Amino acid sequence: MKQIHFISGLPRSGSTLLSAILRQNPSFYAGMSSPLHSIFNSLLHVMGPKNEFHHQITDDLRIRVLRSSVNAYCHYDNKYSVVFDTNRMWTTKISAIADIFPRARIICCVRGLGWIIDSLERLVTTHALAPTRLTRASPGMSVFDRCESWISARGIVGRPFNALRGALSSQERDRIIIVSYEQLVSKPEPTISMIYKKLGLDLFPHDFKNVSYSAEDFDADIGIPELHRVSGPVEERRRETILPSDLFDRLQNNVI
Repeated sequence: MKQIHFISGLPRSGSTLLSAILRQNPSFYAGMSSPLHSIFNSLLHVMGPKNEFHHQITDDLRIRVLRSSVNAYCHYDNKYSVVFDTNRMWTTKISAIADIFPRARIICCVRGLGWIIDSLERLVTTHALAPTRLTRASPGMSVFDRCESWISARGIVGRPFNALRGALSSQERDRIIIVSYEQLVSKPEPTISMIYKKLGLDLFPHDFKNVSYSAEDFDADIGIPELHRVSGPVEERRRETILPSDLFDRLQNNVI
């Protein structure tokens, strides 16, 4: 029986690295963000009150439709016994996931907001002559303006941040596995062992000195080459922030 789990959490917090490590196990499928959450959300919507036949759609039917759709998407020629689907908004569906896949867990990658915004700002400055679709940054914006946009309720950081906070206060919070970026890069072996243990899976001998993954077509489409490229050993790489110190400190004080 195929197991389905989910990877979610905050952007620029190690979800690509985590997927790159997990996919070393030949029984696992893991990758970058997929459209499955959007498909799931759309199905929920069309089976809701706006459907003129919604009175014929029971909760049991909704569960069967959603479960079969997720299973169909995650089939992958039936090559894998465990599939990890990634999307930062899976945390908003934690109650539905509990109903449909009682064994499923959501692995949430987290990191200090200061370092997340620092990472996004590095993308902006590195690609200053060609603004990308990912950052949604206007050329006339300052670092403070960009930060406020990113951490706003509908921003690329604020939205998943609030979604995770909501999930952590829900009745299903016990199915969340928190993985901090710092924990993953500094202590990869015990971190991955912890994930295996919480999923009830037999540990696989991962090679943390040679982790490789890329999504070249997607990265080219959004205008940031090598955004989802992982290559080499898993290790902590210390650096100084490029953010103004007062902004960085304020962001770091916002924690999950």
